[in-house]
Amino acid sequence: MNFFWHTLAVICMFIPGYLGYGLILGKGKILHFGHEGIVMVTGYTVFILLMQFHTGYILALFGGLIAIAAVSLLFALLALRLEADAFGVMSLAVHLMLFAVVLNWSSVTRGALGIPGLLRFPFLQTPFDFAMFGLVVAVFFFWLMWKVDRSAFGRKLAALAEHEWHAKSLGIYRRKVYILA
Repeated sequence: MNFFWHTLAVICMFIPGYLGYGLILGKGKILHFGHEGIVMVTGYTVFILLMQFHTGYILALFGGLIAIAAVSLLFALLALRLEADAFGVMSLAVHLMLFAVVLNWSSVTRGALGIPGLLRFPFLQTPFDFAMFGLVVAVFFFWLMWKVDRSAFGRKLAALAEHEWHAKSLGIYRRKVYILA
């Protein structure tokens, strides 16, 4: 039964990233291949802060949010400067660059071996607990993406995807929407 709970937990861990990717590519039609790079940088930031600097969970998660903001801002600036296809290629190149850094910076990331002995939250000790927490987070992200999709921001993203010049005439500015996306 542990295999089932572990599989459910892994599926639930990937759902938030895929929902975000669906919003960017599906609704906004922004060809973006950098999501896995963003997740990788964030994960390593959190666990390096936890394991090597012995910060608490809250401070490590806050550091992860700062890492997400920094890498996402890099991708947003690239999206504003490049055409759609060029941004797709550049985001893939940046993702592969981040992947190469993680694999080759062995003194910090241990390369392909990863970081051993990662600490779990105290309330996530069994595979069942982990799967249920992942399910709650996945359901929350389903709800959040549904709200974002039907919000004014979702409509602005769709308007920019269809006709940027019409959206601009309605007061929808690409720079602001792309940075938020």
